[in-house]
Amino acid sequence: MNYILLFIALILPANVSCFLRELLFPRKPILNRVRTRDSLQVRLADDTAVLDFVGLVQQYNYPAEEHNLTTKDGYNLIIHRIPDSPKSKSLKKKSVVFLQHGVFGSSDSWVLIGPDKDLAFILADQGYDVWIGNVRGNSYCRSHQELSTSDRDFWKFSYHEIAIFDVAEMIDYVLNETNEKSLTYIGHSMGSTVSLVLLSEKPEYNEKIKLLFNLAPVAYWNAISQRAIYSVLVKYRDLLKKFLETIEVYDLMPQSSTNKILAKEFCRDNLPTQEICVALIFANVGISPHQLNKLRSCWKFSYESFSQYDYGYIDNFKIYGKKRPPAYNLKKITTNVALIYSDNDYFTPVENVLELKKRLPNIVFFGKIDYDTFNHLDYLFAQDAKELLYNRITKLISQY
Repeated sequence: MNYILLFIALILPANVSCFLRELLFPRKPILNRVRTRDSLQVRLADDTAVLDFVGLVQQYNYPAEEHNLTTKDGYNLIIHRIPDSPKSKSLKKKSVVFLQHGVFGSSDSWVLIGPDKDLAFILADQGYDVWIGNVRGNSYCRSHQELSTSDRDFWKFSYHEIAIFDVAEMIDYVLNETNEKSLTYIGHSMGSTVSLVLLSEKPEYNEKIKLLFNLAPVAYWNAISQRAIYSVLVKYRDLLKKFLETIEVYDLMPQSSTNKILAKEFCRDNLPTQEICVALIFANVGISPHQLNKLRSCWKFSYESFSQYDYGYIDNFKIYGKKRPPAYNLKKITTNVALIYSDNDYFTPVENVLELKKRLPNIVFFGKIDYDTFNHLDYLFAQDAKELLYNRITKLISQY
């Protein structure tokens, strides 16, 4: 959706374009997070107020914790935890499960619908100690020991740095806090990408992840680059990157009061404009109107290989000593891997998943969602996600 809006924003008349630019690049992107429904009611007229992760979880009488971590390169991260459940008090405590969100997501992505529907709650109900990561630049991790989000250098990172700093250090923190030697990792979208980067670049983490779930895994981009929307991005990616840097925009479509107001006014149930919201989402991730829970739904890649960031020929020579960035060695990923994909995922076409499958040495499960129109967001928000996906995940976790 954001790519479509960006393209439109650049070509429309000035008055309309200004509106879309404010949507894409809001001047005050941060929402004010509150912890209780009462606080939200008090600030009902404040369109910048939303429940934070702890509030989203505690409203259902589940315990929730917030942990702070500063990475070796200075980014301040927040990790969330659901240590148990009202339904699991009598159960024997099970192992640690770590959930990692995808691009444009946060820990909130795993708890937006509620108990019996969200994977985080389902795992807690079964006795697992659930930890949920956030990465630099998302709505929870927008501070640094020395930089602010208005500094260009704050945004000088890719999935590579997220993997070797954020994810690695979050895993170490969780294992240290729980006195466990290993955990189960579940990554969605970019959450799967960074797990692959971490395990290939720091193979010692294979011992710390006993079972790795890649849901809608994003590694190879050959097929996706041929789709209409993304082919435009591939063709003009350098121009787009230069344009955004010129106008000093580094944060694309962050959570903001503008987005919240628009969602509230145009995307609510029983509004004719809701279908426009749905259409914009589907244009980006795949069409699955039967699975969408409408009420709750609201840069550079190497296309030939799964590689490190491509800085361009000149800078690649300076950084890597060669004109192309080095590919990640997936043969170093020796832990147990489960790959799960769907036919209708525009971000993760079947061809790309099969390419990834060929290169991973220890796949213990390879499965397709048994629903023809299951898309990229349905892994988190589908009404039938428990039956179609989560039951399969919990069954496999219990075997390790």
